[in-house]
Amino acid sequence: MKPFRYIIAAAFMCLTAFLGMYLYGAVSFNEKQNDTIEEYKGVIKVWDIATTTIKGSKYSFMNTILSEFCENYSNLRLEFYKIPSTSDEQAIEESLQSASGPDVIRSDIKGYDTTNDGVLLISDEFKQELNSYYNSAIKNDYGNQLIVDVHCNASVILVNKDLLDDIGVDMPAEKLDPDGFISFLETIQEKSEGKCNTLGMRNDNKYIIPFYFINGAENPDYEYFDRLCSFISDETIEQNDADAVYSFYNGQTAVFCADLNDVNYLLRKQMNSDGFDFEIMLYPSNTDDFIYINEITSYVFYESSNEAKNEMLRRFALYLLGYEAQKYTENIGMLPCASVDIDYKLYGHLDKLTDSNLIVYTCRDEFVKGIMGED
Repeated sequence: MKPFRYIIAAAFMCLTAFLGMYLYGAVSFNEKQNDTIEEYKGVIKVWDIATTTIKGSKYSFMNTILSEFCENYSNLRLEFYKIPSTSDEQAIEESLQSASGPDVIRSDIKGYDTTNDGVLLISDEFKQELNSYYNSAIKNDYGNQLIVDVHCNASVILVNKDLLDDIGVDMPAEKLDPDGFISFLETIQEKSEGKCNTLGMRNDNKYIIPFYFINGAENPDYEYFDRLCSFISDETIEQNDADAVYSFYNGQTAVFCADLNDVNYLLRKQMNSDGFDFEIMLYPSNTDDFIYINEITSYVFYESSNEAKNEMLRRFALYLLGYEAQKYTENIGMLPCASVDIDYKLYGHLDKLTDSNLIVYTCRDEFVKGIMGED
């Protein structure tokens, strides 16, 4: 595959100034060790929540990385603590404030606030080294706090191909522009004769925002999504998110605005011979193809009174952004945050989503925050 190039626009009116493609090569773990500090001998505790993987344990991503990192240090032991995503927030917060709390924790665990005191501070030099690992689209400005962006999720459109076959509609042979996408929905609506929902989605901005970018971020179109709403039935509009997802997962909706978690779930169902054939599409565009990164998963590192332990935490932070760790983003069906060239052998759809010609917008871009009404 060609390397994954992210392209960022700084503001609406100056996007084109940044459309020079960024080509990067693979980055391997090559930690800059501080030889003046004695190697840490002890335990580092890592807390993580379950991830909807394509194959394997829901905790296998971080667990595997931890095991392989430990192979480099004979006196290091890493304890991996599994936190269900539905864990009691008060219990987690109490653990965070106790001596049994984590050294490294996933930042989106309920009850945790990344502004809490105690995050490991790093020098400007180390920050520069850490940032050199990242893909250019990941705006990870945490100041001098050691917080590492590891993998990211993207908004996509899913089409139930089995359902299309049943109603006699062919998948488009080529990329669809916005008008072509509407024509595709019109055909489904006409041929289905009310036997299925034409279009569905959760009530979440991360599935709506990409429709604003059909003419590029410098010229957002807020009317196109209104046109699409005519293909969402009144019954579907009244559904809650769980019902909307259920309708698509169970073959009642032809086209669904989704993300990579949905892709993972459907692939797992296929592996268990309990799914349907589906196609992954990019959002329609009148300009260059783009992808919208709607979520970035980060890990926060806490400071220790033991400087040798802090040095080991810094090494682990760099390791998370090296090829040896980032290659496992394929196993969880997510996109890497680092500048790595992954040869996707198992799940080819990730190759499509990391194509070097894609423009990439992220939830951290200033123009996206403006649309969301965020500061």
